[in-house]
Amino acid sequence: MSSASSRRGLLRVLGLITGLAITFGGIVSLGILRAPGEVAAQLPDPWWYMATWIAAGVFVLFSTASAAELATALPRAGAYYVYAHRSLGPFVGFVSGWTDWLNWCGATAMTIVVINEYLHLLTP
Repeated sequence: MSSASSRRGLLRVLGLITGLAITFGGIVSLGILRAPGEVAAQLPDPWWYMATWIAAGVFVLFSTASAAELATALPRAGAYYVYAHRSLGPFVGFVSGWTDWLNWCGATAMTIVVINEYLHLLTP
């Protein structure tokens, strides 16, 4: 039996480009399509609008850098569950894993809502 087939765990088949594409898609996906008009309508000055975009960009930059550092330090399947479990214990890891899963469910539902809104605008 070869060492590759006897090894347990997930195969590492995704590369850097795929990881960056997934991250970019997750960050940009709905926010860039759905929210800008509503945010601009609530702000009194275009400079506030630009400042909001810059602040959000800085937040995303720091969040992505933190996630990259955690993934490098703990290269195991499980993402935020693994990070929380390792640093704060099994209960917090469990809650973090479920929260991440529910977040993806909500994001998927919101994607369907936004697609429906845009299709409604395109069809009479």
